[in-house]
Amino acid sequence: MKKNTYILLLFLFLMASCSKTQHHDLAYSVLILSSPFVEISPPTQDAPSLIIIASQDEIVPPISELEFSDDVLEKLKGMNFDSTFAVLILVGQIPEDSKINKLTREADQVVISVKNYTIGPGNYKLKGYSLPYQLISVEKTNNWDQSVEFIVEDENGNLLGKISHYIP
Repeated sequence: MKKNTYILLLFLFLMASCSKTQHHDLAYSVLILSSPFVEISPPTQDAPSLIIIASQDEIVPPISELEFSDDVLEKLKGMNFDSTFAVLILVGQIPEDSKINKLTREADQVVISVKNYTIGPGNYKLKGYSLPYQLISVEKTNNWDQSVEFIVEDENGNLLGKISHYIP
């Protein structure tokens, strides 16, 4: 009887440890620190704060009045989408080299943590101007082949944007 109890406890422990979802940091590289959209006509809507590009077919601007700059197009077209995908993050006009703290994945959710900033001297947003995007390449490690929710938050956990996208 005692032996069966130990086996049952061991089995329950193994089941509990297997069911826990683990966070793990994603490897990424910054391809372009800052690149604005090219405005071809006055936009009728705001550009999104986060854009995911998981294949060559998805290299299209988010709204018809904007185009990617040549440097962004060149980097996107040169990517191997079998092993990576691209994320464009609206970073604003922040005079820092690195805006992203880390990328963390838990099952079907990726959290992109960015540095805090306040609008003030050196950190500003001007209405009517296309703000720059930071382009990063994220390595596909482990299994993807699913719809993933991408969340951008600051260091304090404040939500700055989110979007769901299928990653093959």
